[in-house]
Amino acid sequence: MTIKVKKLDKRNTGYGKFKYAVTSTSLYAKEFYEIRAWMWDTWGASKELKDWMLDFRIALADVGCQNEHWCWQNDDYHRRLYLRTDKELVLFRLRWE
Repeated sequence: MTIKVKKLDKRNTGYGKFKYAVTSTSLYAKEFYEIRAWMWDTWGASKELKDWMLDFRIALADVGCQNEHWCWQNDDYHRRLYLRTDKELVLFRLRWE
C-alpha cells in the first residue's frame, strides 16, 4: 500500500479545518476501511467530510459527534482521510508508514 499525505491548501475541501489529507493509489475497499477503523479506535467516532463541515457551520459547540481530530471522504472520485493537526499526522505515520 502506497500512502500519500498531502498538505491541504485553499483549493481543497476541508482547508482551514483540516491540515492534511491521506490518499493512496490502493486506498480502496479493504485498506480504506482498515485505516478508517484504526482512526475510529484511536480518536473516536467521526463522520464524512460533508456532514462534518455542515455541522461545524451550524453549531460547533452543541453537535454530538463533532470529532476534532479526523474525518473521511468516500465518494466516487475521492477516498480520503483528513487529519486535523501535526499531532494526528505523527501518530498516523507511526502506525501506517
